[in-house]
Amino acid sequence: MHSVKKMNGVPMAEALEGRLLLSGSVTVNVVNNNLVITGSPGNDDIAVTYANNQYTVTGQNGTTVNGQASVSKTAIGGVSANMGDGDDVLTFSGIFVGDRPNGIRHDMTVDMGKGHDQFSLLNASQAMNVTVKAEGASSSFTIGGDNGGTRIWGNLSLTSCKLG
Repeated sequence: MHSVKKMNGVPMAEALEGRLLLSGSVTVNVVNNNLVITGSPGNDDIAVTYANNQYTVTGQNGTTVNGQASVSKTAIGGVSANMGDGDDVLTFSGIFVGDRPNGIRHDMTVDMGKGHDQFSLLNASQAMNVTVKAEGASSSFTIGGDNGGTRIWGNLSLTSCKLG
């Protein structure tokens, strides 16, 4: 984009600085004992781990989580993520979602939104259903990991479709 100035009656163009599309800011909350992740309209990149009864959500490549580099939350229910539009990366690693002290099994539901998205579920145990939807033209899904990889004792549903 340029602005126009006149010097001695002659128009001159002045170049402005370039603009960089910033990464997004993801919000993480616990609602009814479920971990709820909400992405931004921008490009979000987060990693989610589980240890000592806490989920830790860490921003990657400039993404912030609740305005910080990472956030830890205690949740004994399922996991829900709605990443919004943008080219998002969501990686779950070492996650356990399943039989908890209350004896209830819980689901993981992820909506990656529109964009060129990447979803990974690595070295995880999931006692019930995993549902992941992506609306981008070239989204990718990775399920696996080391030492036995990922175990799912329910249904796995991966849906990728280009809408509009």
